[in-house]
Amino acid sequence: MNFKLKFKKISLDKKARQALAAAGGGAFAILSLYVWLLWLPLSGQIAAARKNLSDVNSKIAQATQEAQKKHRLDLELAQLNQTAAEASQRLPQSKDIPAVLVAVSDLAAQYNVQLQSFVSNKEISRGFFNELDFSVAVLGTYNDIGRFLAALSLQERIFNAADAVYGNPNTAGQIPAHFTLIAYQYKG
Repeated sequence: MNFKLKFKKISLDKKARQALAAAGGGAFAILSLYVWLLWLPLSGQIAAARKNLSDVNSKIAQATQEAQKKHRLDLELAQLNQTAAEASQRLPQSKDIPAVLVAVSDLAAQYNVQLQSFVSNKEISRGFFNELDFSVAVLGTYNDIGRFLAALSLQERIFNAADAVYGNPNTAGQIPAHFTLIAYQYKG
């Protein structure tokens, strides 16, 4: 099927052509004014608003990332504070000799060992910490003293026993023992 369009020739008089030209010119002028006064300024404002929106979204994304970093850092800080508190228990910053005496006497009672003497000796500086030496004399069975010394080394605060000397057992089977107890103090 072939379609052929036939156009009728329209003839306009001079006055109609002038009216048509004036209407076309008026429409062009109105369209030009619309583009010049409305569309171009608004499109510029829309482009500026889109750029501003893009910048704000970028800043929001960056702030969200920073907030996530802060949250991770807060968690890490809390963990480090917990670790520092635990380390402070094991290696306190104060001498706290009464706390050392209480810990030793409690363990002695728990393991059936008699604490006969507890004498504070010298303090030795070792870099970041001090060694606090105590001369300790105890009386108990060999096994009880061994369990007492083992329990002492497992305390929350760091203790060491050095230079242990065992005497001869008495008639009740108890052995006198002397050793140097070393407690540590952080200098920080």
